[in-house]
Amino acid sequence: MFRKSVGICISLALASSLAAAADASQSGAKLSAADIVDKNVAARGGLQAWRAVQAMSLSGKLGAGGNQRATLQVPASGKRSAAEMSIGSARPVEEVQLPFMMEVKRPRKMRFELQFNGATAIQVYDGANGWKLRPFLNRNVVEPYTADELKMSSMQADLDGPLVDYAAKGTKIELVAWKRSRTAIPISSS
Repeated sequence: MFRKSVGICISLALASSLAAAADASQSGAKLSAADIVDKNVAARGGLQAWRAVQAMSLSGKLGAGGNQRATLQVPASGKRSAAEMSIGSARPVEEVQLPFMMEVKRPRKMRFELQFNGATAIQVYDGANGWKLRPFLNRNVVEPYTADELKMSSMQADLDGPLVDYAAKGTKIELVAWKRSRTAIPISSS
């Protein structure tokens, strides 16, 4: 759940960068990856203005469940029922849209709420420790994050995202040419 939300935020940042790159390539200018990131930060108000932001709230709906796969028929061998001869899920085709709210605050604090079947799941990370409550999984007790969840949250609860002040974060960026003259900026943390 949380990964999907953060993935959406990162995707939006990358889309802005790609749009800046597309505009630059149309005008004939040759921009470096650093130039594209600088334009992205400038489009977000500039580094100084972005640093003044202390908290951000995001809300929306997450798609869950659903099944877009076609049911596959298995060749009949022996005596099987029709249900046994098809591979696929009986899940509904449409995804369920679950309302969520995520608050991110400096330094690296995050609260995520997801509503499902009249219950609210909560995940909280305070910069060092994390807790979760998942009533829709019949877990009505607050549980601490696992070591893996703590590690993941420490990397994801960054209000700025991977592009703002990327060099200081140890994030490597590079410009890679795609087919049809598209560009991408692979991002990796060192």
